[in-house]
Amino acid sequence: MERFAAIDFETANGKRSSICSIGIAILEDDWVVDSIYTLVRPTPNFYTRWTTAIHGLTAEDTNDALCFEEAWESIAPKLKDLPLVAHNSPFDEGCLKAAHEVYDLAYPKYSFYCTCRLSRKMYPFLVNHQLQTVAAHCGYDLTRHHNAMADAYACAHIALTMMREKEVDTLEALMASCKLVFSSCFPATLGNYGVFFPAILSTTTAIAPSPVTLQAVPKLSMAI
Repeated sequence: MERFAAIDFETANGKRSSICSIGIAILEDDWVVDSIYTLVRPTPNFYTRWTTAIHGLTAEDTNDALCFEEAWESIAPKLKDLPLVAHNSPFDEGCLKAAHEVYDLAYPKYSFYCTCRLSRKMYPFLVNHQLQTVAAHCGYDLTRHHNAMADAYACAHIALTMMREKEVDTLEALMASCKLVFSSCFPATLGNYGVFFPAILSTTTAIAPSPVTLQAVPKLSMAI
């Protein structure tokens, strides 16, 4: 299967530019070959009570973190020319575009695919198409919903499951198999939230690819 990246952002407030954490899982041939998780000092730098209730992060967690521009400088090269997938991609793509605009950064026109949109087409019988519901249907136990890294892993698992079910090797072919037309995001709304469990990762970290790392996430590579 093609190399692609599953991505998730959490935000500090109602502004889409207020990214406060980033989770990215890069996959190739069914394996997680790189994982990135980082806290981000949001712009604008304030938290609302309802966003903290969702993901558990506060200003105390991110005041000493890198701003988006600094964090993305090291992330961007790893995503060059890769298709991106997110669950409810208009939200995540909207956040990424807004953050680029705030820092006056050139936007590379990332190609975003949406597992939420695909799930409505492939699994219309589900009670809803929220990330945790679709992940469970695909055999992934998402117990740390709204940790950006956990959500990125869940999205990656869903995308791989769908590609295997449709017997395709690319996200573009998956869209075509579902008779969906690729489209960029529309203005995103903040509606893709749930409960955050802060035990997974509490500091900025980048996980380098290694046999140990790959074995640590077997559901993405072996259990589908």
